[in-house]
Amino acid sequence: MLGVGVGFDTKGANQIKVYKPNRDDVFLYEIPDSREGWVESVRLLLDSYFSAGKKTVEFSYKLIRPKGIPLQTFGGVASGPEPLRELHVMVRNCLSKIPNRGTLKMRDIVDLMNFIGKCVVAGNIRRSAEIAMGEYNDKEFIGLKDYQKNPERSEYGWVSNNSILAKLGMDYQDSVNSILKNGEPGFAWIENMRNYGRM
Repeated sequence: MLGVGVGFDTKGANQIKVYKPNRDDVFLYEIPDSREGWVESVRLLLDSYFSAGKKTVEFSYKLIRPKGIPLQTFGGVASGPEPLRELHVMVRNCLSKIPNRGTLKMRDIVDLMNFIGKCVVAGNIRRSAEIAMGEYNDKEFIGLKDYQKNPERSEYGWVSNNSILAKLGMDYQDSVNSILKNGEPGFAWIENMRNYGRM
């Protein structure tokens, strides 16, 4: 959210616990009109689900510039608070469906990152560069950009380039079938990256 590209993997799937925030204890965060303020709001929201016993976070958007106001230092125009409000709703909906003390699944990780990327591009000139890396044998990851199977992801799935962590001798068939259909996943040769700094 601060103007740099980001790469992430799905190795935290089935390991990161999710907790229900305490609805009887509410913290109101007044979001400053800055990129850092937007980032802090997302951090607070995520943290309220990833630590036990946290307060429910609510937001005030009144300090955020209205849509269409020129951004002097960053360029483009202000998107207004709506993209951030939508991001908060999407994050909350994603995490609220997970049972208390349940764990994030692979799709939850990719969806959360894609939600953030979608919010970043809302100001017209802003760009989001994401690369999602999943396991080569994870059929669900390979099929994330099959919008016939996952039509709801067409709203945000385009934000990341999805690549599998490829291994020599692996079965390429599922990946190749997906590539023929929608151009992804890419192949990330992790050993080459570690040894030579190249994919």
